Amino acid sequence: MSNPTQPVVWILLADGDNARVVTPSAREGQFHTVESFQHAGTTAQHGTSSRVDPHAQAKQRYAASLAEALDRQASSYTQLVLVAPPHTLHDLREALGKQAAAKVVDSLNKDLVKLNDHDVSAHLAKWWLVPA
Repeated sequence: MSNPTQPVVWILLADGDNARVVTPSAREGQFHTVESFQHAGTTAQHGTSSRVDPHAQAKQRYAASLAEALDRQASSYTQLVLVAPPHTLHDLREALGKQAAAKVVDSLNKDLVKLNDHDVSAHLAKWWLVPA
């Protein structure tokens, strides 16, 4: 029997260059990718100050674009978990809009984005819920 109040959990797996959203599947403890985000890549910037790291700026812009996409799609999920390395996690939190930020229930300081859906299960079991 399905639970009408069952939350729809989106877990964002991200680093500075890649991201995808996984959600619990029908099999206990398993997750599957429901959304992938492509990075536009970095472009060289000449004549910038030595204090400005173009690579770090590109990663920050990527995190901002992810946050914008999560905010646009906020009606697709009821809970959001952020999983990313420290700098990316910080950039994501700073860039999230009100709708997405209100749905963040937890975060994990790890880089899991390159793991396949089966292998992330061991790290994400805390958020597996019986699908409706």
